[in-house]
Amino acid sequence: MNKYKTISIVVLSFMLFGMAMGVKSASADDAVPPVLVGFSRGEPSAKDIVLQAIADAQVSIYMAAYQFTQDDIVGALLGAQKRGVKIAVVLDKTQAHGAVQAELVRSGIGCAIDHRHKIMHHKFLVVDMTSVETGSFNYSESADKANAENAIYIRGSPSLAAKYKAQWEDVNRKALLCGGVRPI
Repeated sequence: MNKYKTISIVVLSFMLFGMAMGVKSASADDAVPPVLVGFSRGEPSAKDIVLQAIADAQVSIYMAAYQFTQDDIVGALLGAQKRGVKIAVVLDKTQAHGAVQAELVRSGIGCAIDHRHKIMHHKFLVVDMTSVETGSFNYSESADKANAENAIYIRGSPSLAAKYKAQWEDVNRKALLCGGVRPI
């Protein structure tokens, strides 16, 4: 009996030590990693990371895009809009007369063009004011198929999301409307 009591005490001690050190058991929260990373033509790809961020949105997406020509990403944004997600986009001036800008306006998605900076080189999404997708990945066909690019999606960080949203607001504040549709 003493042998079992000793083993029980040792096992219990290890469990308590593990809890004290911040070790936690597997739970439903562990099933969704807080950070996702993708690279061009990797598994997942940078585009997959962007699409996941858009798919996760339930309330809002604030997008800043230097280049935006990737049809799958446009389709994902339109799908999010149909789900009731509010979407606002700020684009670089090189995108002012592009097909995507026209599609955003046609669809009623708030859109603005940054003419203040020589290049508005941002590439990020703020999702539901809790998560951020960013990286070198331009939202373009060439970034997806020809370039070496990366994307990182950080979930569950409202403080990080607030910093990116503040930057988005700064760019948007002096941007010109796309077709008269003001971003939210």
